[in-house]
Amino acid sequence: MTGGAKRSLAYDFIGIGGSGMMPLALLYAGGGYSVTGCDRAFDRDPADERIGALRDAGIELHPESGPVPRGSRLIVSTAIEEGHPALDGGSPPLHRSEALLKYLAEKVPGSPRILVAGSSGKSTTTAMIGWILARAGLDPLLYIGGRVSELAPWGARVGTGPIVAEVDESDRTIERFSGTIGVLTSVSADHMGLNEVRELFRRFLTRCETAVLSGAAFKQLGIRGGGFVRVASVLEEAASGLRGDFNRSNEALAISAVEMFLGGSRDVIRSKLRSFPGVHRRLERVFRNDRWEILDDFAHNPEKMAAALRAVQGGDGATVVVFQPHGYGPTHRHSAAWARTFSKFLNEKRGDRVILLPIFDAGGTADRTISSEAILQDMPGGLGFCVRDRIEATESIREFVASRAGGIVLVMGARDPSLGCWARSLPGKIFRKEED
Repeated sequence: MTGGAKRSLAYDFIGIGGSGMMPLALLYAGGGYSVTGCDRAFDRDPADERIGALRDAGIELHPESGPVPRGSRLIVSTAIEEGHPALDGGSPPLHRSEALLKYLAEKVPGSPRILVAGSSGKSTTTAMIGWILARAGLDPLLYIGGRVSELAPWGARVGTGPIVAEVDESDRTIERFSGTIGVLTSVSADHMGLNEVRELFRRFLTRCETAVLSGAAFKQLGIRGGGFVRVASVLEEAASGLRGDFNRSNEALAISAVEMFLGGSRDVIRSKLRSFPGVHRRLERVFRNDRWEILDDFAHNPEKMAAALRAVQGGDGATVVVFQPHGYGPTHRHSAAWARTFSKFLNEKRGDRVILLPIFDAGGTADRTISSEAILQDMPGGLGFCVRDRIEATESIREFVASRAGGIVLVMGARDPSLGCWARSLPGKIFRKEED
């Protein structure tokens, strides 16, 4: 416990299981505040592994429909829709971004801030920076939208500083943040048009004392180099054991940011990444034998999906992608772009296939007039097909594996934590049957 916080300061997190909410709740609990919360996903699945992690941190959970603990200040994310019963009456809630800034101001006032932004790659880059700093003997406070074993198992690490945090452009709350060093990984259209996202990132960098950009981001923004701006060149050789050219860019950004912050030998800084384990569900290998490899990835927008597919190319075997669209809104916006991405990197004649799971339904209000079938409309006829559920998907993968000499099974999708659990269960379901 740091900063002498009083236990009487109580906060209730609505949607506490979210990738941005859970690490924030853990920071608050680790900082000495009284924390409670709810998530409709926990009501649907009482065995969700996040429940145990939150309770282990001293956080009490209640049903989403249940009353908010008396005297607690609500904290919400943009994902919580208007009209949510918890929002009726009382004082206005704090947005997640406001709560993060409040926590930093109260617990580590004046601590340097290394803030990481970008359309993709920010969780991995944030984790790499935190990993290097921790291995250099510092005590970084980390806020990451992904899990990192040993460092931040659920995306949070309570520390005295410096602060290393990712900031979100998708809901425009990046506008609230300024930093000692601003890091920009990439620029692409996802939640908004390209011109708007470019302007958000430009303004963010001007609020930072210094900035480190990838070469691609630098070209996208069209800003001038020199002065407070440094461009990190992609590494020719891997500093970590992670696959993919995009991770060479992430490594270069992390090394440059730490070099700018600490000074010292670039080679020594780089060496700290040799033991970096990667981020959960970022091209994470869950199985490998002499014929097949199963990977699990968080990719969900066209740029991230292209990067993941590019990273697994080059082998002789076939690739089967199992993709779960992460919501109805994203499917309305991106179904054609997803189809083009699959068509560009996968080859029906080589034996590649795309298995489309039903759209993840997070509940709440949504326009449910679209299905995964929409993605097929812009794909070659034999490349992809839809399945009713994961049971059918498992059977399709089993048939795929049995009919080919080897290759890669790549599970892709965001928002649904059970997707990663299912990916980790696949080896036992597929290869045990194959060996029998």
